Amino acid sequence: PRRGPSLWLGVVMDVLLGRWLCRKVGPLAGVGDSDLSGKVVLVTGPTSGIGRETAKEMARRNAHVILACRNTAAGDKLVQEMASRAEEARLPPPSTQVVRLDLGSL
Repeated sequence: PRRGPSLWLGVVMDVLLGRWLCRKVGPLAGVGDSDLSGKVVLVTGPTSGIGRETAKEMARRNAHVILACRNTAAGDKLVQEMASRAEEARLPPPSTQVVRLDLGSL
């Protein structure tokens, strides 16, 4: 495999090209605001990053969200956070469930 300056140049060009192509893409919060009432969504890795944002968005759309996480305390904390935000917005609390799932042994 090739390594050295040409590899890094390729990586930098890829990142810059990706950012340039996506420069007009705004936040996706308003995309596809369909109601998911009656749907069940399983989200892995819901305590950080994309999994966290996905869980919050699915709950906002009224889906029953199962938070499958290694650390159930962090999952419970997220449920409390989502419930308090819903209360602040005068919305019903989200339908959520926290289950322990550790995929590290696979």
